[in-house]
Amino acid sequence: MKNISTYYSSRDWLPWSVIALTVAVCLLSVMAVNVPLAIIMTALFVMIEVGAFLSTYYVISGDELKVHSSFRVTTYPIAAIREIKPTNSWLAAPAASLSNRIAVTFTRESGLNRSIPLIISPSRQAEFIRRLQSINPEIDVKVPEKSVCLVLKKVDS
Repeated sequence: MKNISTYYSSRDWLPWSVIALTVAVCLLSVMAVNVPLAIIMTALFVMIEVGAFLSTYYVISGDELKVHSSFRVTTYPIAAIREIKPTNSWLAAPAASLSNRIAVTFTRESGLNRSIPLIISPSRQAEFIRRLQSINPEIDVKVPEKSVCLVLKKVDS
């Protein structure tokens, strides 16, 4: 039996700002023409967006990383991961956070045809990275461990 771990995408202000912008645009653009239509359109778009943000998660199953985003599942071989590092990229990605993102870079030999890294935001990031490294110890990690940050804070105080 495969050892399966699930990590949901962390969430910050991004989902709420997208939803607020959608509500404002829908209500303001259609309200003057047809109020019931504006309310129905707004509710529909908000339900779709909430569903998209809540259904973003990552599964490590055997030697594969599966990224679930809305109705799409993409599988990546963990053996092909070359590097993991923090990123502040605003690229569209299967991540419901802008402040807690990591960029996963794959080897050129993997055949994935990816010129840009996979950007994700697992909520238990340190555990997620340790789990990937337990499968592929060759991964170069440039993300500081949270435990290291906690130790540094205790020393400084």
